[in-house]
Amino acid sequence: MGLFSRAKKSDPAPESGQATAPAGLVAALKASGAGPEAVVAMGLASTPAEAQRLWDSATSDDPRDRLPAQVIEIADRGLEARNATLASLTDEAGLTQAGQWNVDLATGDFVWEGTRGNVVCADVQVLGTRSGTSNTWLWGWANESLPAERVTASTAIREFGESGGVTVLTEPGCPCKEDQPWAFCNLAIGLGLGSFVYKGNSGPTEVYLLLPVPSVVPN
Repeated sequence: MGLFSRAKKSDPAPESGQATAPAGLVAALKASGAGPEAVVAMGLASTPAEAQRLWDSATSDDPRDRLPAQVIEIADRGLEARNATLASLTDEAGLTQAGQWNVDLATGDFVWEGTRGNVVCADVQVLGTRSGTSNTWLWGWANESLPAERVTASTAIREFGESGGVTVLTEPGCPCKEDQPWAFCNLAIGLGLGSFVYKGNSGPTEVYLLLPVPSVVPN
């Protein structure tokens, strides 16, 4: 049941820090449980009235800005681990942008072809998908077309969000532009649900696959 397959490699290079616009900062403050007074304290507004206006109107299309600070810390640790795994797999398997990939959703078997070897993994999870047409994210657990065995990790993230009242982790989906799903991917790794996330394209859909323990089989 290789629903997602044969697309070209599309995993990004290691990430660096991400700039946040003022509106995003206010949205992040709201998510952290702070109050409007924090907007003044950070120098984003000069008066309480202006701070309240920004507070009431602040929105952000970046899911990361809806994550509390302590959750972002977990995601940042996941980012470091993901980049380290990517470097190791690239060196060992000779991965390139042209590498083919395939996943069997029935068995959870995953293959990513390199010039010196293939990255393989069992029990792969579909963390979620992003539509390049509508710029929206859909969690794996909310996608009724996926087998239950492939969405246990995304379900664990939903339960983590429920325990902490983080709604962006408990809603079926959210607005999400290109590259923004990596905050969710890094969080999954930071929570110990997997060690790497592969992004593949299936038409206009981006598929984010969580790999528990990838290994390399030499050619």
